[in-house]
Amino acid sequence: MRLEQVIQNLIDNAVKFSPEGSRIDISVRLTGTDEVEIVVTNQGDGIPDEHLPHIFERAYQGGGVHRTAGLGLGLFISRQVVELHGGRIEATSPPEGGARLTISLPTHPPSMVPASVTR
Repeated sequence: MRLEQVIQNLIDNAVKFSPEGSRIDISVRLTGTDEVEIVVTNQGDGIPDEHLPHIFERAYQGGGVHRTAGLGLGLFISRQVVELHGGRIEATSPPEGGARLTISLPTHPPSMVPASVTR
């Protein structure tokens, strides 16, 4: 359920930061026998290089590149959820423009049971 929330957040952001009527691409692929990759790409202005290292920080809003109001928590929470599932999330601005957010998840996620419970 939380991974669905993450994917929905990435799609919502792609819509928010893309010109009306532009294309948003979503792909899912197996990158071997032990990892799946989910990529959401938009055709917007992209993420300036100086903002890329910070976009997954709590309450970070990109210094005025916003078109709509928000709390700046969506990508922070998304990163937390992905990492709890044993994965990683990254953002890039491809040379052709837009923004690409990539989630990589293990096909067999780690146990979500705290270690103290299993002892």
